[in-house]
Amino acid sequence: MTTHLDGKELEKQLVSEDKTTILTRIPVDKNQGEIDQVSKALDKF
Repeated sequence: MTTHLDGKELEKQLVSEDKTTILTRIPVDKNQGEIDQVSKALDKF
């Protein structure tokens, strides 16, 4: 997982100017299941 907390440069890229939106990159491998299964697992967080 890559977040805005991983460095100042990433913070500039992943946090909106008004600080209301933060993007996070979550890599998913095809061996982790179908998209709907992975989506449901992420919803638990």
